[in-house]
Amino acid sequence: MPRKRREAHRIYKVFIASPGDVQKERSIAFDVIDELNQIYASMSKGDRLEVRAWEKHSHPDLGSPQEVIKRQIPIGECDIFIGIFWKRFGTPPGSVRPSDGRPYLSGTEEEIETAIAARKESTNQRPVIMLYRKLDPPGQMADEDHLQYAKVIEFFRQCAPDGEHPALVKEFTENEFKDILRAHLLQVMADFESQQQTTPRTPKKSTKFWPPTGPIRERWALLVGVNSYVDPSFANLRFCVNDVVALQATLEAAGYTVVALHDAAPDEHLLPTRDNVEAELARICKAAGRDDLVWVHFSCHGKLVEGQPVLLTRESRAATLAKKALRLAEVEQALRASPARRRILTLDACHTGVEIGRDLADPEFIRNAYELAEGFALLAASTSQQVAQEWAAKEHGVFTYFLLEGLSGKADRANKGFITVNDLTTHTLDGLRRWNVTHGGILQEPTARVEGLGDMILVDFGKLSVPPVSDKEAIAWFANIGLIGNPFEHLIAEEDEDLLRYQIQLQELRPLERQIRGDDTASRWIIFAKRGCGKTALCQMVRRSHYPFKKDHILGIMLDAEALNNVLAYADQALETLLPIHYVKVVADLIPDSVKTSKLTYTSGMNARQALSALAQVVISQGFEYLLCLVDQVDEVELIEARPEKMMQLLKPLMQLSQQTLPRVAFRYFLPAELESLMQAQHTIFRLDRYQVVRLRWTEEDLARLIAQRLSAFSKSALNPYTSLGQLCEPLGNFRAAIDQELAKLAEGSPRAAIWLANQLFQLHCQTENPPRFIQPATWERVKTDWWAYGRNQLFGSPTQSEGFTLRGERIYFQGNEITLPKTSTALLRSLILAGERGCSKAELRQAGWPDERPEGVTEAALTEAMRRLKKELQRQGGDPQWIKTVRGQGYRLQKPE
Repeated sequence: MPRKRREAHRIYKVFIASPGDVQKERSIAFDVIDELNQIYASMSKGDRLEVRAWEKHSHPDLGSPQEVIKRQIPIGECDIFIGIFWKRFGTPPGSVRPSDGRPYLSGTEEEIETAIAARKESTNQRPVIMLYRKLDPPGQMADEDHLQYAKVIEFFRQCAPDGEHPALVKEFTENEFKDILRAHLLQVMADFESQQQTTPRTPKKSTKFWPPTGPIRERWALLVGVNSYVDPSFANLRFCVNDVVALQATLEAAGYTVVALHDAAPDEHLLPTRDNVEAELARICKAAGRDDLVWVHFSCHGKLVEGQPVLLTRESRAATLAKKALRLAEVEQALRASPARRRILTLDACHTGVEIGRDLADPEFIRNAYELAEGFALLAASTSQQVAQEWAAKEHGVFTYFLLEGLSGKADRANKGFITVNDLTTHTLDGLRRWNVTHGGILQEPTARVEGLGDMILVDFGKLSVPPVSDKEAIAWFANIGLIGNPFEHLIAEEDEDLLRYQIQLQELRPLERQIRGDDTASRWIIFAKRGCGKTALCQMVRRSHYPFKKDHILGIMLDAEALNNVLAYADQALETLLPIHYVKVVADLIPDSVKTSKLTYTSGMNARQALSALAQVVISQGFEYLLCLVDQVDEVELIEARPEKMMQLLKPLMQLSQQTLPRVAFRYFLPAELESLMQAQHTIFRLDRYQVVRLRWTEEDLARLIAQRLSAFSKSALNPYTSLGQLCEPLGNFRAAIDQELAKLAEGSPRAAIWLANQLFQLHCQTENPPRFIQPATWERVKTDWWAYGRNQLFGSPTQSEGFTLRGERIYFQGNEITLPKTSTALLRSLILAGERGCSKAELRQAGWPDERPEGVTEAALTEAMRRLKKELQRQGGDPQWIKTVRGQGYRLQKPE
């Protein structure tokens, strides 16, 4: 009988330090840790938090209380240190600092100093030190209380960047602490798990004689994804990191020990360089045992160099490929050296036409790749004559998307309870063929070959704590609760044909809705939005409101990624030769044949403006009031590669044309938010002052309305529809009442994030056997765990320490950590962030900080004082005020300190 895979139990010790006035928060910390342990137990994970507190882990002994606690609970052995303060600092312990002999002001201070010293000496940056300060008013205090409060203030002053012990401190009010601490501990646990995955377990020592062939004991995976290359001659890719992040989550859930190397990794040793790939491959191959399975996956570029296939890592350079590139033969050699007898290699590369291992001139790559040792299974994204494609709507490579779908359980068509190499190959092949039909007949077929090992089991659901989603059970549950399906199935607007049924308009855009749609005026608009904030959904709403989708007096055409690619085709695929007339030609191509009564001809003397005006007259002659041109998806054009500078080059000819007075022609641009500051900086070219500019910003109320509208649209009962996720949840306790608000807060102003969270809630609920009528609190806790473990980074990207200030919805972050400021300071900093390198004039800052007053009524001294307070508040919260630079005689801007 197969041995059951045993999880290694990892216990992380937590020390909680606090004076006596935060007993309530101390008790909350115990409760939060108990909750998280229950969640991890329900997930069948070995991870666990163990509180090391004097109440539970100390016993009477000789010595001062502080000395006894130090002896019996060594802080240096803990993984997490939590310090909580309000208005008291604590009682002096009678001990002194080793560094200078000064007496400690409190036992809590000594515990923090001990934790800091232990971290400096550690090799793994532990304990993680989490400091919290309660901001509730202290109320009436005696003289001694004032002295205590002064010590607290002084201690946190030393936490400033220039203080004695700089630290990022999280401030909270009484009702916020539980949610804040839970979210932070989930983040820390995810970090610990990531670190654990990068250090594969040492295999057991082998005996003298190998046992006979047995079932798979352990599964290992190395995943490599490269989006960005140092050498500009290698085109950057878009979705390789997405591929790897999603595969990591899928394989970890299937019981694999995974090491993921990709561009968004938080640590240097996890970046996809050749040295890191070789090191991690060697470690995994060495750790794997004879009955183990090793899976290696690459999402990256590749070439044939001197007749041999090579894989391009992050730092690869064209001039040194022959000497320094990672050769596929080296991957083979490392796998051959492993004791593991099951070895899988999957290649999803390349995504943009530079085919992996071949440059279309040499079709031998796949044949060469097949020439691996026995004991390999090779799945490649396409045949030697085809180009591996990307799927922009799914934000993955097409091959990897169907790979992930198959691994989720859909490849097991016979309901065996496990997925084999042949199962996965068949599913991926069928999926790609269906994709070929629906995407213009683009041909891409995966190739597979298995040598020597038969049909290997890749995922065995019988050994997992969470089975795959059963379509039958999910359908039954939706029918049972009165929904016609999953309202949150579609994360991307382009996928959703029924978008108009349940898409909402933002509160702040409601007064402008008719103008944005084009019902009122033929004017020029630009809508800026961050990724996932609904610009394409809004564009689709505008498009589907007019002819040819509806009988309407406005003819709307769509310049999306496909149309923009056609524009570049007219310019011979070169941005340098792109002209406004190329856009006019594509506009003419897009007008329906039913409208064009005669073909528009271009004379040699006709410029783009004249040609577009003539085209508009053709449209007007058919009874329309004007022609509406919608421009979207500029970041999805293949040649542009989502690079802001290339997007600017692409847009320049069109925007210069649209700035002119063109009777009966209107333009609406739906552009990535990062372009706004670049366009402002090139004011003489892009002239944003000639456009009406809107920035999409979602409030938590907007997100709650979005959830309610989707639920209502999918409810079977039109008289009594669902309007809240809480209505589908367990009615006991506060869970039902709080879930919608919690979800909207977690989404951080992103509708895509809100839909992701709601979909994950339904997916996890339907993974339980015979899903109960109501969603349980434990399922929502699982959703939050997944969100902090990988979902948030997947949607927003992983923040790095090199970042400065960023906006996510209404929230401000510095280097990934949230900053909460007073109203005026928030308005000033938001304006600086949105302005980017261009900066803000003093007039703009006055308008932002004091919107209800006339700009001339705000004095120079008032603005200077407000900026001083902003810098001081940033310093107090761990943000670096040196980012705010004064532009002499003009205003201020954000700039990274030298």
